[in-house]
Amino acid sequence: MQLASLSFLLLGLPLLLLIYYCIPEKYKQVYLLFSSLLLYSWGSWLKLFFLIGFVCYDYIVGIIIEKCKRKKLLCSNILLCSVILQVAEMVWIRNVTKIYYQDYIFLIGIAVYTLQGLGYLIGVYRNKFPAEMNFIRLGVYFMLFPILFAGPVFSYEEYRKQSEHKKINIIALSDGLSIFIRGLAEKVVLADTFGYIFKELKQISPEAMSMLTAWLITIVFSMYLYFELLGYSEMARGLGKCFGYELPKNFSHPFFTSSITAFMQSWNITLVLWFQDNFMHFLFQDNLKNNKCKYYLGLIFM
Repeated sequence: MQLASLSFLLLGLPLLLLIYYCIPEKYKQVYLLFSSLLLYSWGSWLKLFFLIGFVCYDYIVGIIIEKCKRKKLLCSNILLCSVILQVAEMVWIRNVTKIYYQDYIFLIGIAVYTLQGLGYLIGVYRNKFPAEMNFIRLGVYFMLFPILFAGPVFSYEEYRKQSEHKKINIIALSDGLSIFIRGLAEKVVLADTFGYIFKELKQISPEAMSMLTAWLITIVFSMYLYFELLGYSEMARGLGKCFGYELPKNFSHPFFTSSITAFMQSWNITLVLWFQDNFMHFLFQDNLKNNKCKYYLGLIFM
């Protein structure tokens, strides 16, 4: 079920929030897990089985890495195999499954929780935090439904801190709904409008297209892509705040930057930070004995 659909806005969201704020605190995590599974798998139960299998895999591998930390070489090989397996799985689904299912949301979702899964395993390997033994808590981290649609990528370290001190009150609910409504407007009013203009302009044949029209198509598509991603990201931030989580901001006016570097640092911020924290640090700052492991991990992401 998409966050901008009428069925979610008129029925799903009010019901979710009403139940969440009425049930006792000890049941909120379980409720979030099952409601996220329901919304994510809406219309296709294949998503449900795949996502549960993915979480079970990372849960087990995280515990294995935790138990084998004294055997550095073994942990490095386990992590390497996990990275190769999950990246290959993501590539396969994005390129092969698309032919048969044509499910754009599913493809976006797998990119988000694959990155979060790899970040979690790398964090356990680097002793940033212990492996999570509570399956429900780890499941909520991977399956929190606002994040699955378009990010932002949420670090497990930050999620773990916030889970212990969640702010669930009427003020957080009000602020979260304000952010959600703003994101909804950016998606529905701006992104959909630019998307409609782009759809009309791209019907012009290349032979009849002027230079001005080509530039207009480029600008319109850029605005459509930006407001589509920004809208979903802000909607996710708003819903996260409603449920007690402060999700990071993912865009910071990238088109007003003065250089390509600044643009990349303002566009999809959490993705850039994920690579800096998990990939670049892992390759160039951690002192691994297994240089071959570092080499192959570099080939995977480059």
